[in-house]
Amino acid sequence: MKNILYIITKPSLEDITAVISVPDSSDVHRQVLFTQEGVRCSPLNSCSCVALQEDIQAKKLEPLCPTIKYSDMVQAIFESDLVITI
Repeated sequence: MKNILYIITKPSLEDITAVISVPDSSDVHRQVLFTQEGVRCSPLNSCSCVALQEDIQAKKLEPLCPTIKYSDMVQAIFESDLVITI
């Protein structure tokens, strides 16, 4: 299975859905990680979404999806076959 990680740093939903709107495939796992200003985005239904806990806390926001720590983000980057940053 191929793992694709999308790191979203800006809250532009149009850009996100355009890039991630690829047909579902059983051999591809897609995950979205919201960081920086991207933590203001709403989670997508088409794939699993997480937000960087440190950015949520720094901006004093309520998380819209599950959160992960910085160390987990680094691990996710290294475990991914492809990382796309928007």
